[in-house]
Amino acid sequence: MSCRILKALKTALLLICCLSLLPAPSVWAQGGVGVGGDRPSAKTRRFPFKVVVTGFLNTDPAPDALAVIQLGVTGYRGDFQLEVTNVTAPNSPQLTPRQIFLHRAGKRKADLDVTGPRDTLAKIAQAQPGTPLELTGWYAQRDGEFRLENVRIVGFE
Repeated sequence: MSCRILKALKTALLLICCLSLLPAPSVWAQGGVGVGGDRPSAKTRRFPFKVVVTGFLNTDPAPDALAVIQLGVTGYRGDFQLEVTNVTAPNSPQLTPRQIFLHRAGKRKADLDVTGPRDTLAKIAQAQPGTPLELTGWYAQRDGEFRLENVRIVGFE
């Protein structure tokens, strides 16, 4: 009889030890753990997150600009340069503009690959030089894709 109780206690202790080594439930809610996990500040983040970028299109950059990035607009040829004045991630307010995507500025021909609905992309392609724009979209850091959701001309709405 005591042998069965001892085995049951050992099994219970082993089970408790194994369960204590599992990650907290909040880790599973954030997409799990592993190599290249999705920490909000990770430069290789797999899942896209919402980003709002404001700036001026095709202008001579001002000295106080955060950065100047080249936009690769899908379906449109030409050089689209954005003088960035502000970058925010509404769902991750702790991220700095550099952590979001300014660390990529100047490393490729197109720093940001902009994709999305054709009519939304046309707003960028048809904008006059110096137009103040607010671009809202979903940014995937791993491949540099910015899926455009909305383009707003600042001051005209």
